[in-house]
Amino acid sequence: MGILHSNSQQSLTSTNTHDVSQQLDAATNCEILHTLDTDREAIEARINQLIDQQCNFSRYAERTDYYYPLIEDLATQAHLSNAGGKRLRALLALAWFDACQQATNSEPSSCTHGDECAHTRIGNSIDRDAMVSLASAIEMYQTAALVHDDIIDDADTRRGKPTAHRALARPGVSGTGLGIMFGDLLTTISMSVLADLNIAHDEPVFSQHILHRFMNMHRDVELGQILDLASEHMPLDEPQAIIANAMKVYRWKTASYTTIAPLALAGLAAGLHPQVAHAWSMRVGLPLGLAFQIADDLIDVTANPHLSGKPLGGDIREGKRTILLADTLQAVDTAQRQFIIEAYKQNHRDEATCRRIIELMHTSGAVGQSQSRITVLYQQSVGCLQRAAKELSFTTPNIDNILATCSLFIPQVHE
Repeated sequence: MGILHSNSQQSLTSTNTHDVSQQLDAATNCEILHTLDTDREAIEARINQLIDQQCNFSRYAERTDYYYPLIEDLATQAHLSNAGGKRLRALLALAWFDACQQATNSEPSSCTHGDECAHTRIGNSIDRDAMVSLASAIEMYQTAALVHDDIIDDADTRRGKPTAHRALARPGVSGTGLGIMFGDLLTTISMSVLADLNIAHDEPVFSQHILHRFMNMHRDVELGQILDLASEHMPLDEPQAIIANAMKVYRWKTASYTTIAPLALAGLAAGLHPQVAHAWSMRVGLPLGLAFQIADDLIDVTANPHLSGKPLGGDIREGKRTILLADTLQAVDTAQRQFIIEAYKQNHRDEATCRRIIELMHTSGAVGQSQSRITVLYQQSVGCLQRAAKELSFTTPNIDNILATCSLFIPQVHE
């Protein structure tokens, strides 16, 4: 669509990838940007509000207690860890909710999916303010997952700041242990938001669908993380097996809560039948989530660390079995392949080794192959979105807003 990227950087994908439906006029562009900015501000305010409400730990400690400073630090860290995110998940959820809520209640005339669309709606929509809270809960869960992920990766920084377990560390108290419990605490807070929405809504069965879907999102991510950890020592002599395994990890660890769950939860919140909400969240969300993760892998070897907030080559240092690595192994010559395999057999890879592997990823064409994968997946997602828009009777402004939000999932980096 050629819109919305305020900092002029080269896209990971071709310009045509974003020209999926039409070139929007300047007025429409401005309107969409205003909507996204307004939603992002509302999400930030709600997250801070929820943290203030849920992280009031005064009843757990007196000011004279030895551990009181740590209790205060937990509340401060909750704000710090939640700050600085792009809020893509919440923005996608709000855009999809608006479209589903405003769609006509009539049965789709061109439905091609049989019984799953026989009853499009199951209940009344929650109000948009409640949807902002639900979208914020997704973001808070993401923060909790990142806190745990940083501990697993032994990461020092996140979004340009010390990771939570590093920031919470103090003499005599394990930063790792505090980080684990802090991540659990943020997870509990995200669930508390859902519990409050469930109590407030007057259709318990409808609300239970949302709660169950939110809990399933937790499980999907946790199992995805386990799959990722189990893959760390996967042999490098079968690149195709690495690609197949990585796609499963990406589906469960990333797409599950980055795109699929926000779409499903938004659909349920708007009153869609669970089968309908699930079907479209998978069709639109799965390829978009996979494209997002492959793009994130590219950022690891292409982006300026000062802009991305992550050190260059982090996945290489951690020995991640990524699709980018597999494509590189297939593209390089025998000597270069052996160099990479030997490097990954080591417990640590130094700066020079990482730079050499990054160079091979570029010169072998593997980076370009990942860009092509992103394009195909993104176009697949947009095609499904266009079918959803027709069958669910989305309005044109809502379609444009969803397309604009989806385009934000394909980041732009300096090459």
